[in-house]
Amino acid sequence: GHCHGKLKALEKKDKRMKKIMLLNL
Repeated sequence: GHCHGKLKALEKKDKRMKKIMLLNL
């Protein structure tokens, strides 16, 4: 359970980073 939550948080962060990257372009 704990590991899964961490993975989901990482996925959210990755999506946000990708969005920021697109905005920077």
